[in-house]
Amino acid sequence: MKRGKAFYLLEINVIIKYKYTDMNFLIGSVTAGTKVGELVSELRGIIEDRINDKFRQNDVSIGIIVESAPQNGSQSYIRYTKSDNFLMIRYHMNFEEFLRKYKIEQRYELGKTFLEWLKTGLQNKAFIKNNPDLDRELLLNYVTELGQKKGWFVDEIDWSLDLDR
Repeated sequence: MKRGKAFYLLEINVIIKYKYTDMNFLIGSVTAGTKVGELVSELRGIIEDRINDKFRQNDVSIGIIVESAPQNGSQSYIRYTKSDNFLMIRYHMNFEEFLRKYKIEQRYELGKTFLEWLKTGLQNKAFIKNNPDLDRELLLNYVTELGQKKGWFVDEIDWSLDLDR
């Protein structure tokens, strides 16, 4: 049986899709000040590439946006779109309260809130149903482990590390 060019192109496309799928884990920020943005950039540098590498076999996108702006009326939310297989987690932190804290407190609060929202987002029923092969517990544990190695996601603040405001 002779196969045409279209069949081979379709076959190659299927092989590429299933053999070379990839995780797209993104961390971003929408902020009025630089402190939140700097901390989010630090966290992004610690986590993003390593998660994308370790979970590259999963064809899913997870975006986490930290928003902090003065008197902003925006709502925090978790949204999953099946067509894109995209989980969007966007949460708001109080800008005025954040500025009154020392940097070590900011890192602690940002990290604690980040993990809470990630954990909640990974429990989205439609996301779970459409990504049965994604080990959500391993993902959450790996994020936590990576952060803890760099002083993030700790149980309590170690005041000896940073006293700069």
